[in-house]
Amino acid sequence: MIKTSEVTYDFPERKYKVEDAWIGNQLISISDNCLEIQTATLAFESIMGRFWFQAMLFTAIYFSSGFSHFFVLVLIPIIIIMLFIGGKAIINIKENSNIVFNRSTRMVHAHHRGKDLSTQWSSLLWDSQININNVAKIYFIFPHRNEDNTVSVDYVELSNDQRSVLHGVTTFINAFMQQGHEGLRVPKSYEWSRVFSTKVTLSPSEIWQHYAPWPFRRRYCDRVEMNTKIIFWPVWTFLLFPLLSLFALSWWLMCKVFKVSPAAVPYDAYQGDNSQRFTPQFAAKQIKPFEKYKTV
Repeated sequence: MIKTSEVTYDFPERKYKVEDAWIGNQLISISDNCLEIQTATLAFESIMGRFWFQAMLFTAIYFSSGFSHFFVLVLIPIIIIMLFIGGKAIINIKENSNIVFNRSTRMVHAHHRGKDLSTQWSSLLWDSQININNVAKIYFIFPHRNEDNTVSVDYVELSNDQRSVLHGVTTFINAFMQQGHEGLRVPKSYEWSRVFSTKVTLSPSEIWQHYAPWPFRRRYCDRVEMNTKIIFWPVWTFLLFPLLSLFALSWWLMCKVFKVSPAAVPYDAYQGDNSQRFTPQFAAKQIKPFEKYKTV
């Protein structure tokens, strides 16, 4: 367990370099004074909620047509189990927020498991776990004092990935808190194959942009999207595109009806920050972060 100022804890022999900083799909927004990133909890629960809802929908449609009453009776407990797992994921989404790092107030804020967490940057601790596959988990440790004058801590999982990737994430956070956005690279777009780990759901227009077959693909696409939609064009266009779009629209509708979205960050998370917040969408539209630009 170490302090946040020790940015190279995962590679002790490596000196701190701004060039190593990389935030990837976890970036939500960045401004002159505030950095908002997604936690591993939200990424995981977003994937789980969407997966189990779509699995339940597919199971219900497939087995409810043309099967005997016996199969329908067997299907009911399966759907109940899926509802339980998916419902738990949805609850976790609504009880957790992104993390906001505020350079102006030197504070870190998050909403975790139904309660607001705020602590000074200098008091925030890191902890890490590395398994035999070299996959690491990074935790933020929020200490806070209770009413009875005892101190307790909350663990917020920042990320889990390969060690080299986590080095880029932790370096990005520390570089931002030490010197601001100067020299940091803002991603041009979210990775196509991992977009649903970044967003809980997509709007209908975003679903079209995400799944649209070639040549109607979005303007800014990565190599994985390009190869998938061109090499497997017939399968993607006539089978996967309509099927995946249907599932994505059904998940969007459910999130809309039941108001499934991450919890809001604590009220004072953006205190002292009146600057423009930039996202990967800005970079994709070739709007350069932190440079003056005209508004239409």
